Amino acid sequence: MHIQYVISSMKKNTTEIKNIKKYLLAALYNAPATMQGYYQAEVNYAMPQYAKRN
Repeated sequence: MHIQYVISSMKKNTTEIKNIKKYLLAALYNAPATMQGYYQAEVNYAMPQYAKRN
């Protein structure tokens, strides 16, 4: 699931990546910490009635 998230994020990236190996390593390392927030933001945008309120 983490790898799918990283691949999906990389497909959406529009900025130039100078060192793909370091970028991919950092993305994989940070995926567990960042993917929950990313998917929650997607749900909040697509279905505001289900948005979590802080």
